Amino acid sequence: VDSYTAPMRAFMFTDIEASTRLWEEQPEEMSRALERHYAILTEAVDAATGTVVKTMGDGMVAVFDTPAAALAAALSAQRDLSSADLGAPLRVRIGIHAGEAEAHGEDYFGPVMNRTARIMAAGHGGQVLLSGTVAAVASGDLPAGSSMRDLGTHRLKDLTLPEHLYQLLHPDIADGFPPLRTLEANPNNLPLQTTEFLGRRSEITAIRSMLESPTTRLVTILGPGGAGKTRLGLQVAAESIDRFRDGVVFVDLAPERDPDAAFEAVVRALDVPSAASSGPLGLLESHLRDTEMLLLLDNFEQVTEAAAGVAQLLTRCPGLKVLVTSRETLRVRAEHVYPVPPLSLPDPRDPVAAIAEAESVQLFIERARAVRPTLVLDDDTAPAVAMICLRLDGLPLAIELAAARLNLFDPVALLERLKDRLDILGSGGRDLPDRQRTLWGAIGWSHELLDEAECSVFEMLSVFSSTRLESIEAVADVAVPSLDVVDVLASLVDKSLLRSEDTPAGRRFSMLLMIKEFAAERLAEDPAREEAVRRAHAEHFGDYTIELSGRLTGSGRQAVLDELAADIGNLRTAWRYWVDRGDVEQLLTMVSGLWALHDAKGWYHAAIELATEALGVLAGAEPSPRRRAEELTLRTSLARGLMAVKGYDVEVEQAYKDVLELTRDAGAVQQYPVLRSLATYYMNIADFANARVMGERILEMATAEGDATMLIEGHFVMGAGIAFGGDLERGIGHFDQVIASFDPKVHGAGRFRLGPQSGVSARVASGLLMWQMGHLDQAVGRLHGALTLAEELQHPYSVAYALFHNGFLELGRRRFDVCRQVAARLAEVAGDHDYAVWRTMATVLDGVSLTMLGDTDEGLRRTEAGIELYRGLTTPPIFWPLVLHMRALVHGHAGDPQRGIELMDEAIAIVAGGDVTPPEFHIAKGDLLARLPVPALDAAAVAYETAARESAVMGLHTLELQALTRTVALRRAMGVSPDGADALEAVYGWFTEGLDEHDLVDARSVLGLDRGRTGV
Repeated sequence: VDSYTAPMRAFMFTDIEASTRLWEEQPEEMSRALERHYAILTEAVDAATGTVVKTMGDGMVAVFDTPAAALAAALSAQRDLSSADLGAPLRVRIGIHAGEAEAHGEDYFGPVMNRTARIMAAGHGGQVLLSGTVAAVASGDLPAGSSMRDLGTHRLKDLTLPEHLYQLLHPDIADGFPPLRTLEANPNNLPLQTTEFLGRRSEITAIRSMLESPTTRLVTILGPGGAGKTRLGLQVAAESIDRFRDGVVFVDLAPERDPDAAFEAVVRALDVPSAASSGPLGLLESHLRDTEMLLLLDNFEQVTEAAAGVAQLLTRCPGLKVLVTSRETLRVRAEHVYPVPPLSLPDPRDPVAAIAEAESVQLFIERARAVRPTLVLDDDTAPAVAMICLRLDGLPLAIELAAARLNLFDPVALLERLKDRLDILGSGGRDLPDRQRTLWGAIGWSHELLDEAECSVFEMLSVFSSTRLESIEAVADVAVPSLDVVDVLASLVDKSLLRSEDTPAGRRFSMLLMIKEFAAERLAEDPAREEAVRRAHAEHFGDYTIELSGRLTGSGRQAVLDELAADIGNLRTAWRYWVDRGDVEQLLTMVSGLWALHDAKGWYHAAIELATEALGVLAGAEPSPRRRAEELTLRTSLARGLMAVKGYDVEVEQAYKDVLELTRDAGAVQQYPVLRSLATYYMNIADFANARVMGERILEMATAEGDATMLIEGHFVMGAGIAFGGDLERGIGHFDQVIASFDPKVHGAGRFRLGPQSGVSARVASGLLMWQMGHLDQAVGRLHGALTLAEELQHPYSVAYALFHNGFLELGRRRFDVCRQVAARLAEVAGDHDYAVWRTMATVLDGVSLTMLGDTDEGLRRTEAGIELYRGLTTPPIFWPLVLHMRALVHGHAGDPQRGIELMDEAIAIVAGGDVTPPEFHIAKGDLLARLPVPALDAAAVAYETAARESAVMGLHTLELQALTRTVALRRAMGVSPDGADALEAVYGWFTEGLDEHDLVDARSVLGLDRGRTGV
């Protein structure tokens, strides 16, 4: 079970008081002392039958089945720490609380954990604090000689309901301590909060660090409506209260609209007696001149003109610091800005435990349980909750509103509704300010503060995804002319309605999805203006694609692809605009650049959609030679894309038939991409004779056209058709020409090309053949080189292709641990790019490796899981015999050789109609026959002899060696003479490399040869 609501448990948090100072003053002593400190704590937890959950900084978190056990551990730890010679004066504070916490994996989450941390933080080194819950449950079961002291009710620094605290007492541990570090320790008016504050630890640490700097007097927490600025500011203030002698004062400026009113609100919050002779700012200067205080000014965007007065106040009051929350900056010299990021977001593909760690998910679950207490984050709900949090940009207000809707929908149903509309979120609690009761109200409040120019640009930006300043200016020149866009953009950034970020693609501007949808609604209120904006956007990015497409060849190709990728959202928006309007010319100008990008990034599903949409528009256009040529190219590309992601099925077959029909009257240049695609198709169905025909025609065309890329592709097709048709040396010769000619900077891709790059494929194919032929070291080098080239090309599909074949080679080398590592990498690439075939093959590789390493149950389970995935793909027949072969090996090693024999017979029957039956299939069948409960040794010998004979004819020395090694060992076991050792020794003598590979080690063992002898 990945997730469950635990029964009541007791939790213990520990921390070293003043550890930062100790590390600075005694780093070496602290290192040794810390190790001993952890050992003492761990021993105490273990002795009380508790479990250490994790260590954090210089502290520890532990869980116990009962509060009494936690108290016993705390007492033991404090007693031993006080008497131990640690080498540094460590004083540990401990907090204990009990309740229900949600477990994910080995960690726990929820309010109980947060509350325990706050209880611990209220204490002092050497002190053990207990919650009222613990005191009530454990009062009759305290450790021997111990008692409790009632410390009364205190507001902890999480700002929620007060906690009744107790101190554990015992003669062996310290007793007297200063007042607790709670909110009562310093004056404040921080409002009570009805819900727990979750996450944001890094943000709190960063803002506190800014406030603690002697040179920082004014910090602005900047963010859009609903970002959680107010709650973050309150939490920072609560945790900083110890640093301000005269406390912390919170002032909500939301109702105010002018500077004097704002300062009057501060005067009221401070309860300063009024003076007729002084205005509110002067009164504040007099009152605060000698104080050490933190002012928290909330919602400052309402009174930005008061910024100068705040700066003046800071100048006159040296002990004063100001923390501001605002949707726009104050723009004064003393200001330090902290933009609030969204809550951390999950990956819906991650395990439940990883999803649960995301701050956005923790907030959603905590708020959701207010309306649906039984909600559990598990395999069914976690992906939906993760997607909801992603959909809502990690904005706290949006997440809280969505969680409240679980009174009507389950998470899956809520996600479906959120995909189409956001008004489903409705309004929040009645105790929220009006501006925050609905998400639209929160954003609308900021929108109301914009002037006319800002509104126009704000609404125009709703059409954009993340983009460059130059693109915004280009569209604005057409859609909203006569505006100084740069100044307006700066203002929108300051008002938190637009994000400006430095990225690898340079500085870019973007909107949170919530804000973008609000702006889009406002733009849609004027259909004519909306059409003008969308057309200007589509025209600009159409021109932009044409410009970049002209630079796709040569050394600058990767830089162009990076530029296209950075603007992919805008390019797809423009593409969709022209598709909706059936504009063939615009689509045809964009398609080359978009296709090259989709191929390079491995976005094959999107590429298929691209081709399908373009063909749909072409179907309704006036016929012309150019349109016919484009249709031919697009249909060929569509078929290749379908093959790349689906393998061989009816849809792919029909796509190729359509292309074939279109090429009957086409010229040579138009025929090339079709011939190349058909060659791939024939190779995938093991029709090598037809593949050779395609290769010959491509080489003829390449020579006639003088096209180097076409020549490379022709040699690859010829190499595959000839080599896999039985003429290995001549086929590898063609592969060698591909490898020698392939320049990744020039031949990295062709127009509308999909699938592995030929430079990678040639290395893979020739490497596997070289292994079987006996060139073992060269084979390993070629396979490794294929992966290196694929990574250099940054072509995901080629990387997946190279990874699989490297993993398959490692299986043959019997390096099963390495194979598992490769399979894990393959699974990661397949998952990132939704390559169903490679995800399946990664699962099978991992299952076979696990089986060979001895974990037969799990190995068989993983292999069969991969097989089930494969069955749903209807992939090319060329892969299925290979899968059957690996599956048969697993069943044989898992104790079911009869099932393995059936699978091998099925694989052999499939390839029997092709040009070549792989000898390794006969070797595998012989192994399985020899593993039967009553070994069929005669039949096994026949299988080995068949494999040896066919390998010899084909020049596959490694496979011949494997077959003869088994033959000799079997004949000796059967007492048959002659045993064939002479033939084995002759084949062994052929090898000059890879002498430490398992096959050669086995042969030497059977022959009784030393490592250094060749046997000749």
